[in-house]
Amino acid sequence: MHHIKNACATSRSGRSVRRLAVVLIAATLAACGGGGGGGGGGSNEAAPPPCPAWDNTGSGVDTRGVTVTQLGPEQAWVKSMMEANYLWPDEISNIDANASAYADAAEPYASLVNYFKALLSNVTGRDRYSYATTAQASDAYYAGDQTIGSGISWHYDAVNDTLQVEKVEPDSPVGRQGLIRRGDMLLKVDGVRLSDTRQDETSTRFYRFVGAVEANTTCRSTMQIYKAATGAVVDVLVDSASYTPNPVPAARVLNLSASDRVGYLPFDQHILSAEAPLTDAIRSFRAAQVKDVVVDLRYNGGGYLFIANGLAHALAGDARTSGRMFTRLQFSARHAAVADGERNTPFVTTSCLPNPTSFRCTNDTPLPTLGLRRVYVLAGSRTCSASEALVNGLRGIGVQVILVGETTCGKPYGFKGHRRNGIVYFPIEFQIANDLGHGDYADGLQPDCAAADDRWHERGDTREALLSTALAHRATGRCPATTTASAARAGAASLSEAWHEQTPAQARRVSPLQENANARPVWR
Repeated sequence: MHHIKNACATSRSGRSVRRLAVVLIAATLAACGGGGGGGGGGSNEAAPPPCPAWDNTGSGVDTRGVTVTQLGPEQAWVKSMMEANYLWPDEISNIDANASAYADAAEPYASLVNYFKALLSNVTGRDRYSYATTAQASDAYYAGDQTIGSGISWHYDAVNDTLQVEKVEPDSPVGRQGLIRRGDMLLKVDGVRLSDTRQDETSTRFYRFVGAVEANTTCRSTMQIYKAATGAVVDVLVDSASYTPNPVPAARVLNLSASDRVGYLPFDQHILSAEAPLTDAIRSFRAAQVKDVVVDLRYNGGGYLFIANGLAHALAGDARTSGRMFTRLQFSARHAAVADGERNTPFVTTSCLPNPTSFRCTNDTPLPTLGLRRVYVLAGSRTCSASEALVNGLRGIGVQVILVGETTCGKPYGFKGHRRNGIVYFPIEFQIANDLGHGDYADGLQPDCAAADDRWHERGDTREALLSTALAHRATGRCPATTTASAARAGAASLSEAWHEQTPAQARRVSPLQENANARPVWR
């Protein structure tokens, strides 16, 4: 039985999960960092030191596990690997391997990553997803191991030219502290206003906290936060610290009436540690006899495809999945011989719970199932890869999937990780189709009911725009009027004068997210 990672494919033959590393994820692994935070609270532990200054122009990548000694042989290996595996081998770019960007012996990691990216398809817009990262970062992310950061995911608010809290990892220090919540806005870091930052000393000061995330540094900064619920402006000590990400943060049963129950399943990462809580959630939904399930994938950029496969089977049930394929993979004509078991992947019916070190399954029990004829999925532009494959795979066996939110990212592609000297390269290697052969959604999956992400309410709150839209459709069979971001804010505290004093109109310039493209791990 074969399990492909949403960008990481895994094959379970002889109860061993082969490391095919077929990773179907939208952003680079570096962009998957989270964070811990929050200080004080009477702890006897010594406070972390202030976050150090950070050169915002650097990559901030920890390359201590990279063992490259000579660039020439590495470049030759990378190009040969691309020619043998890339989905579009005839579009590999011709470049000068001796150019300075690819031949800096003092920066072998950066040189090789730049070289790899330069080889990608020369057709504009074709390949937005191939990437390379360190083996250490790749292994830690997909295993769900501890990461370092503040635990906050930010969204850039163009109206107020600031960052708004999208979610807080529940097990991070910031999550445990409970002082910063979804919808809150960032005014300052260590006295520096976000709206005043540029690529200069001020920008460096502002990013010294968020930059510490990339540098794997445990440190502390003071964030001035606008509280969305009350309109208050407060200072919060926020730590960058180690924590374990929670891929399924708060599954619950929504009791809409005495006899009407709906399962709500927030699912943020297709990583190894997701399998157990997903299974627990399905069991709780089954025990509660829910009539429908809403799967919240709005922030799920992908991961292991076998996790999506197992969830699809649990939702659809044995009768619908028996004898059907979850995915049918299409490779280039030049690709090395691929076994039928890799091309065509049946639905997973048993648990795996692989050991993150040996990658061997540790469990083999039947997965609980719900046998649903329809599933609601909350989605957005960061719903990608394995998450899209989940939707597409269910539709391929006749399950009605009602997509609520915004158009997904559009990544019907996957790859296997190719390792060498501490670096893992992930070139797009195949296109993913469902049992019916449909896999043409490079422009994204379109929503059935359009709604804007509502950061003014907690996820799982029935007043939150995406969830309320799904429930309204469920009740009436029709989409309600399109929910806009401004409408979603109704009932939340309006921005106070204190806010406008912090962000004068003349200071509202280009988003720092655009100015600091290298700081990807900070925001996602």
